[in-house]
Amino acid sequence: MTPAAVLDALERRGVTLWLEGDALRFRAPPGALTPAELDTLRQYKPALLAELWRRQRPVPVRDLGDGWASFAVRNPDGSIGWILRPVDSTRAELDA
Repeated sequence: MTPAAVLDALERRGVTLWLEGDALRFRAPPGALTPAELDTLRQYKPALLAELWRRQRPVPVRDLGDGWASFAVRNPDGSIGWILRPVDSTRAELDA
């Protein structure tokens, strides 16, 4: 099972995982995670951290001009938030 599939399966069961620095944190209903599943989370922590980072990494959605862009971010509860951030035009051209 891929890290993305693990996270999606846990989310369907009401388990929320998020990054806190280099730590993997979770919130789960009582009994939602078995001891074996907790061991699996510990074993695959680096891959899960990478997937969570990828999901939470701001993705540029729209160039607003004048050096600003809007970015969509996924909050720990799964909702989508928006932030405004200055854009380095040189880097934006290299990444295009």
